[in-house]
Amino acid sequence: MLHVEDSDAHRDLVARMLTRRRRIELVGAADGASALALARANRPDLVLLDLNLPDMTGEQLLTRLRADPATASARLVVLSADATAASSGRLLELGADECLGKPVTVDRLVGAVDACATGGGDPSEGGRAGPAGPAGPAGPAGSAQDLPEIDERRLLALASLDDGEGPALADRALAEAARDVSLVEGASGTGREHAEAIAAAAHSVRSSAHMLGAERLVRAAALVEDAALGPGSVPDELVAHLRAALEATRSAAERLRARSDERLIRSLIRSDD
Repeated sequence: MLHVEDSDAHRDLVARMLTRRRRIELVGAADGASALALARANRPDLVLLDLNLPDMTGEQLLTRLRADPATASARLVVLSADATAASSGRLLELGADECLGKPVTVDRLVGAVDACATGGGDPSEGGRAGPAGPAGPAGPAGSAQDLPEIDERRLLALASLDDGEGPALADRALAEAARDVSLVEGASGTGREHAEAIAAAAHSVRSSAHMLGAERLVRAAALVEDAALGPGSVPDELVAHLRAALEATRSAAERLRARSDERLIRSLIRSDD
């Protein structure tokens, strides 16, 4: 199985989500060129791919994998925050067998992997958008600030992964989000390449935020990404809201961790009694 994803934390998360399928030999790639080379060398049965890569789009990679005789028969599953109900039809036409939105549950991901082993799967189930779809026309206050800082159930599920590495993965995702918010804030210059760099950083924030269940941060990053890809410049107000959403996510994660530690201490005290 080949997993194409430019986020280290997301590749590690998927690897840990698939620990119950020990027969899987998982290979990771951080960009499209590496994915093509690894796919031709290893001929994977299943390719799990993100749509936003540093050197090509996921659609371009999908088309090239399906057209290459060495990989044409592989099962291709899109796993991306952009794998929405609106985009899934086009992705299926380009050759995807299934589309999974981020965040994805362990059972849903394992089901997609098992479908490869059985030769089954129902592509009509694909295209399910995550809780935060593309940003609408509403402003930051209506689209981001009214959302909860963090989905506690999702973060607790991440922290309870079988191998105990969930908290470290959550820390890495938060660190990646902070790095990318800083990239957005520090971006300077004009022109299309400048705008695309901001959009790429904002999209990376969305990816990390989805992993954490940080819905307010997801939406704030989506607003910045949409503005960067639009005709004008990114308003300073949107960048400020992005930073505020990040800090709110940090605070919420710290509060949740403190409560979790307190519950653990209490359970240990009760067990000693």
